[in-house]
Amino acid sequence: MKKLMIIGFLMLITLTLSSCVENDKYVKRDVDPVEMTLAEVSEFDGLDGMDAYIVVNGVIYDVTSAENWENGTHNGVVAGTDATEAITNAPHGEGVLDDLTVIGTIVEEQSGLLMLTLEELSVYNGSNGMDAYIAYNGDIYDVTNVSAWNGGEHHGYEAGQDVTNIIGDSPHGVSVIDNLTKVGEVIE
Repeated sequence: MKKLMIIGFLMLITLTLSSCVENDKYVKRDVDPVEMTLAEVSEFDGLDGMDAYIVVNGVIYDVTSAENWENGTHNGVVAGTDATEAITNAPHGEGVLDDLTVIGTIVEEQSGLLMLTLEELSVYNGSNGMDAYIAYNGDIYDVTNVSAWNGGEHHGYEAGQDVTNIIGDSPHGVSVIDNLTKVGEVIE
């Protein structure tokens, strides 16, 4: 009888522990929260190897590894969009968000310009289908279609960085900035 009680107790512990281990449908990651515009989030649509993000009530969630979010879609909701209405009205409600990794929050675009930190700017390096941007004196410029920045690279320098300290020493100097389209500003 004692053996049966011990075996039963061990089985109960095993079942309890197994239900606690990796019962999440989602893989959570520790990330430093970022601020992004809705336009920036739209690039994270879960296609072509990109992560899949959704926005709910101004908070950006990662649904890349979430169950039922295959290829960046779930029941007609597309990743890279503001899914507040869809999630709020879904049968599961907003409780499903508790298991997702928070990427950051939405910030408004000011004057139609992107507002990026230098870390966020680094994503725009011209590779993997991303646009190529550079920063100069706090402003962000698009060099995506500039032939001298083919593939996001120019004379050993990669797009996605601040070129303020290096452009003055280049043969062409800062005058080339006047020919670029300003797309944003660097924020802290």
